[in-house]
Amino acid sequence: MGAHRQSAYRDESGKVAGLIVFAVDITERLIAEAALREAHDNLERRVAERTRELATALTELRREMASVSEPRNASASTNPSSPTCNACAPSKE
Repeated sequence: MGAHRQSAYRDESGKVAGLIVFAVDITERLIAEAALREAHDNLERRVAERTRELATALTELRREMASVSEPRNASASTNPSSPTCNACAPSKE
């Protein structure tokens, strides 16, 4: 593949005496651009996949933390040795 540019060559009187054509093979550039696009698209897919994985892991972690802290909170409210024991709180009478 190539790109070209042309320009008229004029003599002293201004008449077109010829044509100047420049041609450049841009095949390698086009191949490199395609590879770059593909790498970018793959990276975007990987980032999206990892973001989903991390969001799922965070949700599971929060669920685990909530289930672990619920029994601890429940036992603290009835355990007389707990500093936050509701049964040991002074009466407000």
